[in-house]
Amino acid sequence: MVRKRYFGDRLNDLPLILAGPILRQVDSSSMSVWFALKQPAKLTLQGFATLDGLGGSLGSRVLEANAETVQIGDFLHLALITAYGNLSPSQIYAYDVEIETTDRSIASLASLPPSLYGNEGLSYFSHGLPTFATASSRLEDLKLMHGSCRKPHGKGADMLVILDDLLQASAGDPKERIQQLFFTGDQIYGDDVADPLLWVATDVGDMLLGWTEILPVKSDAANGRAIASFELVPGVRTEYAKEKAGLTSTIGNSDEIASSHLFSFGEYLATYLLGWSPYLWPNSFPSGSGRKAGDSLHKTMGQGCQNPVSIYCRASEGAAIAGECRHLHDF
Repeated sequence: MVRKRYFGDRLNDLPLILAGPILRQVDSSSMSVWFALKQPAKLTLQGFATLDGLGGSLGSRVLEANAETVQIGDFLHLALITAYGNLSPSQIYAYDVEIETTDRSIASLASLPPSLYGNEGLSYFSHGLPTFATASSRLEDLKLMHGSCRKPHGKGADMLVILDDLLQASAGDPKERIQQLFFTGDQIYGDDVADPLLWVATDVGDMLLGWTEILPVKSDAANGRAIASFELVPGVRTEYAKEKAGLTSTIGNSDEIASSHLFSFGEYLATYLLGWSPYLWPNSFPSGSGRKAGDSLHKTMGQGCQNPVSIYCRASEGAAIAGECRHLHDF
């Protein structure tokens, strides 16, 4: 089967940071920040107190840690940096991350051009660094937000915009600012996937990994040989999901729900990254029965904001993510 690549030659145009920074967890003695990078790198995380704990002016450094990326594919390197120290409740802290790549070039969040994260930038303050509010020591004063899993072709607008609005409205008030963000479930739908999104996920996944994945299943249409993930095109995967893989998504649901089920490792990686960052999204989608579902995310993810790029980044770094899911259209 001749393969048509929909992602094209955009690899060279991608930034070093494919996704992140994402503030994964904060407690009284540690903070963790996550990145997905295009190249291997060494990272240094520094956490800073702010004047009166209100976020506007930087104070002394209170945390520092180093980490190296873990290679997942030829062009996908992940890092989770955890720094330990004492963090007081109901305070706003700032942080910076220095990234040193193998060619010795060094970048930090403070030095990155604002255009990389859109007109809004990464910060709610003039110092330009991302910030977060620690949880209150009083249960009745906790400020929590909750969401489920992200489904790009779900009904309604992308609710991550609202989270950014709420964070901005109380950016300098640690008692009113959102302190923890809980996602219960998984971050994506692996079974209910729009046809055009699967085209992109398969292509992006193989590109980042650097190889074409062969699935552990043989196809009669391919003369009994094992087939690559791209050969199971969108809209025809229900039988493989039910009969070959033994997946359960069609139990109690229409068979159509699994017609574009994610199968390969790369497809899952790409779908997670597409859910957390706009950089891997193509300018257009291939035609298909669900094309409007793929196009709709471009309209809904930025609804109510001037630049959707910054919304991904500011909202995900402004409150500590304490759960594992992100289906925000029914937030």
